[in-house]
Amino acid sequence: MKQEHIEAFKIIGQNIKENREKKGITLEEVSQKTSIRLPYLKKIENGEAFRVSTKHLFLIAEALNIMPHILVKGL
Repeated sequence: MKQEHIEAFKIIGQNIKENREKKGITLEEVSQKTSIRLPYLKKIENGEAFRVSTKHLFLIAEALNIMPHILVKGL
């Protein structure tokens, strides 16, 4: 995988974590709201999941009550 793709997933993960923490929402709560398994959410947030679907990004954005484009800010 190209380094720029790896960096993109790290940015998405950082954006998720920053917005989640701003809202005071735990990763467990995001998991419950989205039905995405907690271990996978941890990988996404840590930038270690290299195949994140747009469906999952939309579900995460909805759980955080933010617009989906905020999750890809900085790409």
